[in-house]
Amino acid sequence: MANSNSEEKESDENYRCDGRVWCSEMTSCDEATYFTRNCPGTKMDGDGDGIPCESQWCSW
Repeated sequence: MANSNSEEKESDENYRCDGRVWCSEMTSCDEATYFTRNCPGTKMDGDGDGIPCESQWCSW
């Protein structure tokens, strides 16, 4: 029985820091969020509000 924390961990394992830094290189909001939180040098949160790629992937 998996809880939400282990499910999140499993999805994080699908991503790895591989040098991509731009929204145009992402394929989803989840991926952009992972990169912004875990990888150095990303250029995906221009307004610094913690939400990456707002006009492309993460428009709430």
